[in-house]
Amino acid sequence: MKKKRALSRNIRDLLILSAVTIFIWIGADVYLALQGPIEIDVPKEQLKALIPGFDRETIEALKKRQIISQQDINSVPELTDFQLTKPETKKASPSATAKTKPLSEEASPSAVLKEQ
Repeated sequence: MKKKRALSRNIRDLLILSAVTIFIWIGADVYLALQGPIEIDVPKEQLKALIPGFDRETIEALKKRQIISQQDINSVPELTDFQLTKPETKKASPSATAKTKPLSEEASPSAVLKEQ
């Protein structure tokens, strides 16, 4: 008996929500219809007629592009076996001190890389 009552409540709630949705939908459509057409401002540049011709130079440049054949694609070795490894982590010593240098050629990125 309680299941039947719960089912009828669920159906009632669904019908009420559906009716509210339909009324809002109809109301919004009527409102938009009464507002009149929407004017869209399109720039004159976009309204220009298109020229139905082809740019021969562009077509020739496209023809000269390098084409990769299916044989070339198949010749690339397939990666089937790989192994995941964890990167090594370096632990900082308690007596670590920062090195400072004045800004000069010695402190350039390439010089720092050479030191390492």
